[in-house]
Amino acid sequence: MSEVHVTNASPTISLGEAEGRVLDAFVQIVSGVDVVQEVLVEYGHDGISIWTVIDAEPLELEPREPVYSAELQASHAVPRADVFFHLINLREHPGEALSWVLPAKARLAWQRAAPPRRALAIGAPHQSRERSTSSP
Repeated sequence: MSEVHVTNASPTISLGEAEGRVLDAFVQIVSGVDVVQEVLVEYGHDGISIWTVIDAEPLELEPREPVYSAELQASHAVPRADVFFHLINLREHPGEALSWVLPAKARLAWQRAAPPRRALAIGAPHQSRERSTSSP
């Protein structure tokens, strides 16, 4: 088994080598997809579940297609991996906390950086969803 380090996991999550390679490949691809906000991973007895969180128009297929393509590319690269993919669109769950939609044991594998502060409206409250792993 290889060790894959995911943010906010304590300790690291141990994944099979095949599952870790799929997760790495998937994150590398979707990190370049604008609508993707986060990728989370949940380890289970029958493999891993990868949860992709997007921010796109509700029920639109077009913004989802690059994510589905990335799922296929990553899983075809390592066909013996036990990986299950899930997609959550933030705009399809307005006003809901993600904790109601995502599994409690899911750990952050990748997250898009918060927008620069200068892009925020002056005087508007700012709550970053960024989870930092470095010390101040």
